[in-house]
Amino acid sequence: MDQLEAVNRLHVALDELARQAAQADSDRARKGRLAKNPNKALFPEGLFRQKGRAFGPYIDELKDSLDDLAALAPQLSAQAISHRLEAFENKFLALKRAINQQRLADDTGPAVQPALRAVVGRYRPLYDKLKEYKEYERRLDQKIRELKNDSFMTMKHQAEILRQYQRLGRCRQAITELEERLEALEAAWRH
Repeated sequence: MDQLEAVNRLHVALDELARQAAQADSDRARKGRLAKNPNKALFPEGLFRQKGRAFGPYIDELKDSLDDLAALAPQLSAQAISHRLEAFENKFLALKRAINQQRLADDTGPAVQPALRAVVGRYRPLYDKLKEYKEYERRLDQKIRELKNDSFMTMKHQAEILRQYQRLGRCRQAITELEERLEALEAAWRH
């Protein structure tokens, strides 16, 4: 797949996510939830430049980074493109996860909360494992950033960065599998 086709596919996925984000922001604004702590960041520091509770500015940041990648792709090496795509993927998945979590929170009104707590209690070990994986993901991401910022880059150093990326990939795969399992359990519970 050439770079232009990949960027076009990412634009399509991002447009769908933008639609979901606009809907979530609209719902939250109507319920007065965006007014609470409007400057509180939704994501860990360093993932996005944006701060705030609304999803729209995060979507705009993703669109800008994708447009920058499309413009710079002919001048970048394959490794640089891969790195930028991975950074885009991290942000995209984090935003998608946040939107889905918000939608789940909105779908479970006050009447459902006690029953949901009982179900969540039953699946607490899975949620704890998910929390553990996400912490591991954060630490791996931080370690990779530290390794990349080191001014003395040797082959051994590059191999360590590659190993950390492989670990991060396995960690993200485990997070995705666990989230899908939890979503299936939650969906079965709702029906």
